[in-house]
Amino acid sequence: MPPDDRALAQQQGFAQFIDALPRHLNNAPLGWLLVLGLSWNQVATPPVLVWMGSALAVGLPFWWQAHRLARRGGLLRQDERWAHAITVVDAGLWGLSAWVLAGQSPVIDAWMITLVCGLATLSGVVYLPFLKAFYSYLGALWLGVASSTILRGTPDARLLIGAALFFVLLVLALRPVARRLEEGRLHEIAHDRLAERLQASLVQKEHEAATDGLTGLLNRRSLDHLLAQQVRGVEGPPRRLAVLMLDIDHFKRVNDTLGHPVGDRTLQAFAQRIQQQLRTGDLCARYGGEEFAVLLPGATLAVACEVAERLRQSVQATPLLSDPLVDNTVSIGVSTALESDTPQSLLKRADEALYRAKSDGRNRVCSDPAAAPPVA
Repeated sequence: MPPDDRALAQQQGFAQFIDALPRHLNNAPLGWLLVLGLSWNQVATPPVLVWMGSALAVGLPFWWQAHRLARRGGLLRQDERWAHAITVVDAGLWGLSAWVLAGQSPVIDAWMITLVCGLATLSGVVYLPFLKAFYSYLGALWLGVASSTILRGTPDARLLIGAALFFVLLVLALRPVARRLEEGRLHEIAHDRLAERLQASLVQKEHEAATDGLTGLLNRRSLDHLLAQQVRGVEGPPRRLAVLMLDIDHFKRVNDTLGHPVGDRTLQAFAQRIQQQLRTGDLCARYGGEEFAVLLPGATLAVACEVAERLRQSVQATPLLSDPLVDNTVSIGVSTALESDTPQSLLKRADEALYRAKSDGRNRVCSDPAAAPPVA
């Protein structure tokens, strides 16, 4: 598994822990009330209230920080120390409850240890995504209980050793679960990465299927699809659409005299020249060989002829290649869509206009005689 994936899995686990930590801390007052209820008439109430007030005063800034981290989203490298500090303070305050409860009676001591072990067990669920903090929690909890009972002068070694053994067994039980959770996050990350690669591959394949590999323009398949969409839009309310068919004059000479690699470079340069002269929203495709097609949505016959003439002059004015010199011209046929047009009939009329441009001497623009702008 790549190191960056494991680091990401650890970050995700830490973020889950930080998100759950405030809710865990919010349950502390309920625990205090439980201690107060169980110790009622068994332990003097004022010391219990002093412990509760002290816990509130000391713990409040750390609980506020826990909520702040959760709102912001925990970052492992930045907030790990805060997570351990909040954990140690929370567990330590619970451990100091033994200063109030220990030594009152064997029964109170027993249920105090039971309460501590139960608290550790319930907390383990919250700490599973980030078990390192749980080690701090258990250590602070046990040290709080042990130091409190020792300061009270009533340590019960059996209870303290029993609690320590319980904590060790709890850690041993939770570690495999935590590892499985991390492995699950790793598998999820790997799955997401695979899905991203598949999506990128799909996008790439779709792009390759829609474009001409040499010029990067739309291919014939994409042209047919887009033209069908545009022509369907012509049906019903009249809508303007023009098509240009372009053919590089005497292109065969380039391949025959300079070679096919130069011919390929010429086609690429011609494709760039077309794109430089088109308007926003116009679409250009390689129709086949040295023939290209341009869709001009919304264009009238006059506008289409103006675009075509600008293209023709641009190709005539500047050679397509300078080394070696390639200064071919271009012939262009223009047609606009009629309400009765199909994609095939519209392309056919534009192609016929192109044929006339080549027959009349090349390096010229010819329009389809039937082409006329629809009524606006």
